[in-house]
Amino acid sequence: LRVLPNFFVQFASSQHQARVETLAQDLSHKLSVKSYVSSGDKLHRVFLGPFSDYMHSQKALEQVKDLGYTSAFIKSH
Repeated sequence: LRVLPNFFVQFASSQHQARVETLAQDLSHKLSVKSYVSSGDKLHRVFLGPFSDYMHSQKALEQVKDLGYTSAFIKSH
């Protein structure tokens, strides 16, 4: 049994938790994709996903970049 990797799009990070949580909700709603905030080292990172395959994450990445988050990137777990 092989576990497939999950892909995520990280598109923002900030020290202001409330701001990133609002941003996560807004983008999740706009793109109809799940989002979450991961916090650590006083930094809150905003992710979309998980996506089960790379092609779906690539499409979400392109949509996020089109919305102005040009430094967004794909991570896998």
